[in-house]
Amino acid sequence: MKHIVYIFSFIIFLSCSNSKKSDSESNNDNLLVFDFDKAPIKDSIYVSSFISSVTPIVLETTNDNLIGFLSAMQVTDSCICILDDGPDSSGCLFVFNKQGKFLREIGKKGQGPGEYIGIHDFTIDEKNDQIFLVDDDSEKIRVYQFSTGKFLRNIDFKDDNVVYRHIQYNNNKLFVDFTYYGKTKTGPMVYVLDETTGDIESKCLDVDNHNHGWLEPFFKGESFFYCKNSDKPKYTQYFMDTIMAVNKDKLEPYVVIKSKDWVTDQDVRSRKNTTPDAEQDAYFKIHESPIAFNIQNYVESERYIYFFYTKQQKDIIVLYDKKNKTLIRGKCLVNDLVYNEGYGRIYVVGCGDENGMYGYIHSVSMPDFYRFMQDPLIPIKPEYRKFFENRITPESNSVLFYYEYKK
Repeated sequence: MKHIVYIFSFIIFLSCSNSKKSDSESNNDNLLVFDFDKAPIKDSIYVSSFISSVTPIVLETTNDNLIGFLSAMQVTDSCICILDDGPDSSGCLFVFNKQGKFLREIGKKGQGPGEYIGIHDFTIDEKNDQIFLVDDDSEKIRVYQFSTGKFLRNIDFKDDNVVYRHIQYNNNKLFVDFTYYGKTKTGPMVYVLDETTGDIESKCLDVDNHNHGWLEPFFKGESFFYCKNSDKPKYTQYFMDTIMAVNKDKLEPYVVIKSKDWVTDQDVRSRKNTTPDAEQDAYFKIHESPIAFNIQNYVESERYIYFFYTKQQKDIIVLYDKKNKTLIRGKCLVNDLVYNEGYGRIYVVGCGDENGMYGYIHSVSMPDFYRFMQDPLIPIKPEYRKFFENRITPESNSVLFYYEYKK
């Protein structure tokens, strides 16, 4: 079932129905509009412009928690949850404390009672001590006790025409998006489920109106749900021009993108053909064209919104300061708090909380990172070189960096 192209990076009001309004139609007075055509692109955005401090976290490496490819993460008040899903990965979900010490694994991979075959995404209900795992290979949502990893129950997929992919808990509801796997080409993008039975209570975001008819199973290494532990998590897909907010039992527009370069319905449909790999072919044609799309790595605090999008195989950083109402874009995010002289660009931000965001270095890149730490010619600030001394090896698990926002 997982015949998916893996795409990696190195770092209006709308109720839940098949509305015919576009993403940018809204009566919401709090809607943010980002006009990219009025925000010139800088060569670099410096971390020090909105981050006050950087704290490195070395994830403990044991035989029980080797991470092959960090594909998703979420934080709670006391824990960091890491999904290891990708080439040469374990396919498991690991929990660490905020200092990087390994605490436990959630469930077990296998085909026995209470075990999962392959996790694609997860979401946490801290209040009721539950964690929900989307096991798309078995077409079930697996529910475990978060504090112990003990299996609690299964929730079956309720629609035989779709396979759930990403998941978000909010206010006693489960929001799931999905792929149709060629069984149909039109319909909603998101279901709202009863969190106990999995029954479909409502359907949201018509795919033709909101994502130019695109529901193909590409996997970009993270969920389409962002700010997962916030009161109003966010949702957006590859070709959407709007970032939606999960508000109780519905999705509503939160940020609308305006740009003459942003992907259109014609851009998507004109690049499809009739070959067996038509959708994959169309995606890569768009990826290679001067078309802007694909919002990723979205994080938000009381003051800042940060994400990036893709244009012609390059990532464009976006930073919005709510306090000063300023919008800037940049070709890269330079980690000048850890490195000097323009070294240390940040490409991957896994998740965030109200006070900061978590960037990470993939396990597959640890040999290069280790060599950087050992090389006296690389201008790493002394306190960070000293921190990593004797703490990492080329075989270590991923290293995280916690970037605390300026107030």
